[in-house]
Amino acid sequence: MAGAFQYFSNRKYSEANVMRAYTTKAKLEMIKRSIPHPLRFLIEALEDNLFKEFATKDCEYVIASTEMQYRYKDYCGSDVKFHRSALANSFKINLNLEANKRRTINGKANRRAYVFTSAMVEQALRKYLKSATYSLNTVEASMETEGACV
Repeated sequence: MAGAFQYFSNRKYSEANVMRAYTTKAKLEMIKRSIPHPLRFLIEALEDNLFKEFATKDCEYVIASTEMQYRYKDYCGSDVKFHRSALANSFKINLNLEANKRRTINGKANRRAYVFTSAMVEQALRKYLKSATYSLNTVEASMETEGACV
């Protein structure tokens, strides 16, 4: 017991250090399996580059809320019951992402849209997973470092 106290009292604490201290590979896998379905949808869509047609030159994704709902409904299939409000609430609560930006999309003006970058989603997921090292495996990340997102 004294050894544990001495270890923690001498430890240098930073946000990354504290988050990493109790994060193991097994814990991350368990947390990933319990991620809400709407977040899993967004993670898989970004990692599989399924939103590429919605990417702008500024490395943002601009997706109409109705389009996001259709894609989420397709993702759910018959295995998971689709709830439009579950998608919106999960994005809002866990990622601070809302479809409240009005944009012209496909010639239709003033449509509610989700506007985000994979870096914003990745940062929010780091907070949600309490992991300073979590990263999405996206194509966009490599394009950002090369200076061309689209």
